[in-house]
Amino acid sequence: MPDVNRLALLLLTCSAVLLAACGVRFVDADPGTEFFTDIDISGEMTVGAPLTVYVQYEQFYPVDLNFHCELRRKKELVKRLGEQNVVPLENGGPDQTPFPGAIAFDFTVDAPGTYIVECLTEKDEDNFIGDEITISPASGATPPP
Repeated sequence: MPDVNRLALLLLTCSAVLLAACGVRFVDADPGTEFFTDIDISGEMTVGAPLTVYVQYEQFYPVDLNFHCELRRKKELVKRLGEQNVVPLENGGPDQTPFPGAIAFDFTVDAPGTYIVECLTEKDEDNFIGDEITISPASGATPPP
């Protein structure tokens, strides 16, 4: 029976080495896409408090790109937060150095709950970035029954 344990240990060690050698890492995925690079929401996460979504992107396309940000509760659109038109990068393409950009939109949330702040390009809704926020009742407010 000890040979079976050694064999299992050897197989486990070899598997670990192979996974490490293949570059497999078990970490959170990069939140960005080919256009959006980062999203951050700041402010006091309570009803009626001012919040800001800060979106970073990299333009390397030779065409205009329009995107907008919105607040959603599950699949329901709560409100549109803002939009931006990004001008084309002259002689742009996948091999060009991207031009970085960023924009911030201010907003408030009217009810407690869990929401998603999402930004997406208008020509390709699969090109998006988002983050979940949880809004608490305003201090001194009583939660609904």
